[in-house]
Amino acid sequence: MGTPKAGIVLADGKTMIEHVYDALRQVCDRIVLVGHAEGVPDSLKHLTQLHDHYLFCGPMGALETLLSSNEDYEYLITPCDLAGVVPAVYRPLAEEASAPALLMPNDLIEHLIARYSVRELPIVRRLLENKMFAMRHLTEITRARRISVPEHLHHALHNINTPADLI
Repeated sequence: MGTPKAGIVLADGKTMIEHVYDALRQVCDRIVLVGHAEGVPDSLKHLTQLHDHYLFCGPMGALETLLSSNEDYEYLITPCDLAGVVPAVYRPLAEEASAPALLMPNDLIEHLIARYSVRELPIVRRLLENKMFAMRHLTEITRARRISVPEHLHHALHNINTPADLI
């Protein structure tokens, strides 16, 4: 994208991460940001910010940081680039009885929108040590529950990965 996704301002004047925050705050008591702070607007500087322990390991490295933080016991995770996300996307994960669990729209697994607990930390660390950074490895090993996403919410799971996706 040429710039940190979190700070990309959308047509309504909000950044991508503000859209995700607005949806999350309606289903989560507390929100923690993991990773670099580039692009995070001043309106979200009050949130707890954790810096990756494992650099250049993608979401798996961020998950290790979160699970080892002692901020909580279970976590709902999400990327910052879901410009159209709504609370109804996260609600089933927040209400799920236990972790691990993840969303599954259209028989596809959404590995980056999930719920994990500190019980998965040893597995995450082993995957990192073996340079297995793909989140699908964690999904397979933990046999995470899959939560179906109603078709009317599929549009809300669209990631913004290129400038063309913003149009």
